[in-house]
Amino acid sequence: MLNFKSVLAAVAAAGIGIAASAGAQTTGADVPKLVVHYSPASLSTESGVRQLYGRLVTAAEKVCEAPRVGRFESNAELACRRHAVAEAVAQINNSRLADLSARYTKSARYTKIG
Repeated sequence: MLNFKSVLAAVAAAGIGIAASAGAQTTGADVPKLVVHYSPASLSTESGVRQLYGRLVTAAEKVCEAPRVGRFESNAELACRRHAVAEAVAQINNSRLADLSARYTKSARYTKIG
């Protein structure tokens, strides 16, 4: 039997950064949320860790999306994504995932992996 867990891709907390930058007040209920389901067994392989990390990044991109003036993301949107991914990784509490996240964060390539 597979054991699945969920992580509220801490993107919920990260959504506060976007709202705050726009001068709005939010509460926990107002913040966008996206749940990412995963199997703890998938974290035993490098490919499973990379796949989950990519899904967390995609969730952060969706939740942190903000209106754009040009074709580039705003600093607030990028900060929101970074925070969302970091919070989700911390919530999952897996050393392999944390190591991968640290590598991408240091290289500023936290978004797409591959």
